[in-house]
Amino acid sequence: MSPQMLFWIFITYGYILFTAANMLSDGSELLLFIPQVAGLVGSVVLPVLGAVPDGMMVLFSGIGPTEVAQENVAVGVGALAGSTIMLLTVPWFLGVLGGRVDMEGGKCQYGEEKKLTKGGLMNTFFHTGIRYKPEIRANCKIMIFTALTYLIIQVPAWFIDTQEPALTAKAIAKENSRESAWALIGMVFCILEFSMYLYMQYVAGLPEQHLPHSVSSAEMLRAKFDNCLAWARDKMSGAGVAPAKARSYVAAIMRAQELGVKAWMEEFRRDWKLTEQSEKNKALLDKVTFPKDFRETLAMWFRKYASASDHDGLRMTEMDFNNLLRALHLHGYNATELFKQVDANNDGSIDSDEFTECFKHLASLPPKAPAQPRKSRATIATAEAVTLPAAPAAAEKADQDDDDDDEDEEEESMPEEFKDLSVQEQRRQILLKSSYLMGFGTLLVLVFSDPMVDVLAEIGRQSGIPSFYISFVLAPMASNSSELVAAYNYASRKTSKTITIALNTLEGAACMNNTFCLGIFMALVYFQGLAWKFTAETITILVVEFAVAFLVLLSPHQRVFDAFIILCLFPGALALVYVLENYVGLD
Repeated sequence: MSPQMLFWIFITYGYILFTAANMLSDGSELLLFIPQVAGLVGSVVLPVLGAVPDGMMVLFSGIGPTEVAQENVAVGVGALAGSTIMLLTVPWFLGVLGGRVDMEGGKCQYGEEKKLTKGGLMNTFFHTGIRYKPEIRANCKIMIFTALTYLIIQVPAWFIDTQEPALTAKAIAKENSRESAWALIGMVFCILEFSMYLYMQYVAGLPEQHLPHSVSSAEMLRAKFDNCLAWARDKMSGAGVAPAKARSYVAAIMRAQELGVKAWMEEFRRDWKLTEQSEKNKALLDKVTFPKDFRETLAMWFRKYASASDHDGLRMTEMDFNNLLRALHLHGYNATELFKQVDANNDGSIDSDEFTECFKHLASLPPKAPAQPRKSRATIATAEAVTLPAAPAAAEKADQDDDDDDEDEEEESMPEEFKDLSVQEQRRQILLKSSYLMGFGTLLVLVFSDPMVDVLAEIGRQSGIPSFYISFVLAPMASNSSELVAAYNYASRKTSKTITIALNTLEGAACMNNTFCLGIFMALVYFQGLAWKFTAETITILVVEFAVAFLVLLSPHQRVFDAFIILCLFPGALALVYVLENYVGLD
């Protein structure tokens, strides 16, 4: 086969696999519009389908006669290592670059109206960056834990392996006889870790009413807000609000939480006979103690929005407090002035007790007068996930709330082709299209992964470059390019939440490679009788994952310069493999 023909075949297969990966992603994302399975899709279906192309390349590279499979499996290892390292480096840097905001005193300025004002190379590198939420650091620890599975077979192989790059069938069988038991143990561990990881993500992605009681804000809501929700229902009934068709449960819980807090505040004003005379209200504050159940509810909200402090545990900054007020749709208050009143030591943050005092001040202030009516189209969802068509007064408030939500968070909108359908027809059409996209995408991956492995191996033979290096660079371009673009686009919204989602996806992909794809590789060693000849590659994967974890665990903030160091790990990994193989003498 001529080099020109080989190149065009590679381009063709690469484009097909790229298209298949996008079909898998698009099909699974469609299911996010079905509330009953949305949490399951985002936390389980997407990660598994995202790992299918890499897993299939690993699988097909190790199938065939023993000597041929032992040679071709280097393509699968290259795809596995390249995918893991590329996802943790290149899109990570692009995500930080796209999501960067100004930094002052080492802290990101997400609260500013114009978040990015600093230009120039030095300012960009050292004075702009991102802040991620605690789950990034938690998932990083999971990534490291799953990466240690490589050692189950690598440590025994270190003492068994002859470190000879080329082996006869007899030598392969001899080495495999001493490694196969460790490969089986490693495969079992991969299956267990894979199942545990999916379960953890599944539980985290469930609507809150399915979570265990100890961590369910929905359960806490029902336990603590029985009375105030009754008051809220009375208020809604008085405003002419009546039940109607079903809507998403998540929106229902958020709205019920909002109404619950507002109801408590109204009861507080009523019981303490607080008027619009602010001075008189303030004079009464020292006598007041919130009920225990409401204090516990405030503590739940404090934990949800507060930031971790290096010395004092959880502390809430003024920006965190503003975000909380927006989430509860408590508008019309001077949050900055209120925050300063309860920040006793003027350190720019408040603890849980000060936060409770903050709400005491808030409850004592007169509620904001309603705005002028705009557009009568609001809905309110209760905890049973029902939509409530509002009277004009309620409509204008919900309309205003919706606008505020749009400013704070970009939400997914229903595709145009489904918007005009009934709820039942929407569900049916979404399931049909999603099944088609995921099914056809999976079929393309299964059909073209095997010939793609042959093409990469042939490129290595004709160019004289080991097939590992070929697949390390080229395979991720076909199977993971969609993640690269998605990470940048999502992070470019420049919020702590979106950068967390972008980086979380990349860490999740590494965890899937450490469990799903590595498990397939261990199965090949055990069932196909292959020898583990990848000491240099294993060391490189572990070095990169530990280096990324070190930089992430170092601080909840990350400068563009730190992300650039992570980017340099990608070419550095290739160089490390080369040095270990050619100068240290590892296989």
